[in-house]
Amino acid sequence: PGHGLALTGFAVRWSESPSMHPELGRAELPADQGIQAGAKIYCKVTGVTPGSKVYFDCAAKSDFGWGEFCPCTPEVIAAPAAPDQPAPPEGGYKTSTSLVMYVDDTTQDNGGRISRYKLMYDTSPTFPDPVLCPGCMRLVGPSGGPKPRRFEYPVTGLKSGRPYFFSVSAFNSAGQSAWSAPSAAQYVHQEEPAQMSAPRLAQAVSGSVLSISYMPPANLGLCTGGTVFEYE
Repeated sequence: PGHGLALTGFAVRWSESPSMHPELGRAELPADQGIQAGAKIYCKVTGVTPGSKVYFDCAAKSDFGWGEFCPCTPEVIAAPAAPDQPAPPEGGYKTSTSLVMYVDDTTQDNGGRISRYKLMYDTSPTFPDPVLCPGCMRLVGPSGGPKPRRFEYPVTGLKSGRPYFFSVSAFNSAGQSAWSAPSAAQYVHQEEPAQMSAPRLAQAVSGSVLSISYMPPANLGLCTGGTVFEYE
């Protein structure tokens, strides 16, 4: 009621404390002409942090000025939003055909706990033809304490000499984040070829010339991350 004066406006304010201090925001809107006591007024509030706990109160205005703010609402939990963009993943253990990629769960979850990460990769940092890894990255720990959770994924079937770039996306109850920026270029492990078997005499060409035969390593060096260029 406006105590005999027409209402000219309303204000809604919100805070993370029932004392309304500090005040996080305030919205003011004019009153429609002829508004009656008991009518419901709707106000769209923007700028509330997703998943945060907030309190609201309101006050009415007439030509005489502002009335007192009403008691605040009970605690209201804002709806969560999809996570922010994660940081790029990093490379861990390597073999000649595989890489273990991991990401630490430092992503802003926007009010909804992150449930999983997915991983994709390509041979270009612009991801023109990305390969989406099946399933989700595996939680390897820790699940509590000061350190962030870590998720990892073993990527197999990779080839030596090629750069690979990786990106991750986070999920919570509200949806999926944007894909992260590309990781640094990753390469599979490279080392010298496997040991060869002993050579054999193939033919005595002459008294001073012998023909020797040999078997290359079974994997031709490919399984250890390189290509055999020459033999001694």
